[in-house]
Amino acid sequence: MSEQFVQREDDLIWKRDINKRLEVLSVFSTGPFTYEKESRTINIDSSMTADEINEKINDIGKFIPYGVTITIQFADGTYVLDDSIYFKGFIVLGNLNIYGNTSETNATDRHTTQQVITDFSSSSINGFSFKSSLLRGSLRNINIKIKTDAAFRSGVNFEDCRGNYNLYYNYINGNSTTYGFGASVNFGNIHVRTYKNYISNVYAGLIAQWGGGISSWLDDDTGTMPKYGRIARYGGLGFSIGTLINGSSADTSGDGIIS
Repeated sequence: MSEQFVQREDDLIWKRDINKRLEVLSVFSTGPFTYEKESRTINIDSSMTADEINEKINDIGKFIPYGVTITIQFADGTYVLDDSIYFKGFIVLGNLNIYGNTSETNATDRHTTQQVITDFSSSSINGFSFKSSLLRGSLRNINIKIKTDAAFRSGVNFEDCRGNYNLYYNYINGNSTTYGFGASVNFGNIHVRTYKNYISNVYAGLIAQWGGGISSWLDDDTGTMPKYGRIARYGGLGFSIGTLINGSSADTSGDGIIS
C-alpha cells in the first residue's frame, strides 16, 4: 500500500510506502514505533518544570503523518527552566508547532513584548533543542533567554535534522556577545526559515555549519547587537532578504556561503 503526501507550502512531493517510512523511522528513533492519529494541542503552563515539559513532549508519537498537526501551546507567563526543551527522533510529515501567544500585541511583527518568556539563562544550555529529526512546523511568539557569557549555546539549536522549520516573531537574547547564538543549524540537511525575529546580545545571530541552511527574512537586532550577524562555515548556507541582523563585526564565512 502506498500514499502520496503533498506539501504545498514548500512545493515538495513526498512519496513513501509504509515499509519505507518504517525504515526511515528506525534511522532516527531507537524507541518503539509510536505515531499520532489526529491533530491535538498540548497545553503547557509556567508552573511546569523543564522535566515536566519534556515528559509531555516524550509522550508525543514520533511519527506525525501528513494532515496531522501537533501544537505545543505555552500559556502566558515566565518559565524558569534548568534544562533544554528537547525534540529528538521525530518524523514529521504534518506539523509540529510550538506556540506562544499568537494574539499578543504586534504578534506578527518584530517585537520584544512576548507574553511567553522561556528563561534558560541560569546555566549554559541550549533553549529549544531539535536533534535527529525530520521536521516541519513553526516555533513562534516566544521570548527565549539564554546564558552566553560562558559557552557556545543557542536559543534554538538544530542538530542532524532534515526537512523545513520556521522561526517567526521571537525575541532571542543572551547576556553577552562573548559566546552563543540566536539560532544554529549543525549537520543534516534542514532548511530553517527565520522571519521577523529580534536576536540580540549573542556572539552570532544566526549560524549554519556542516551542511545546514538558514534563510533570514526581515530579522533584526535590538539593544546590544551581536558580534556577528550571520556565520556560515563548513558547507553551511546563509541567505537574507530585507532587514539584516547587524553585528559589530562583518558577517563571516569559512567554507560556507552567505548572501
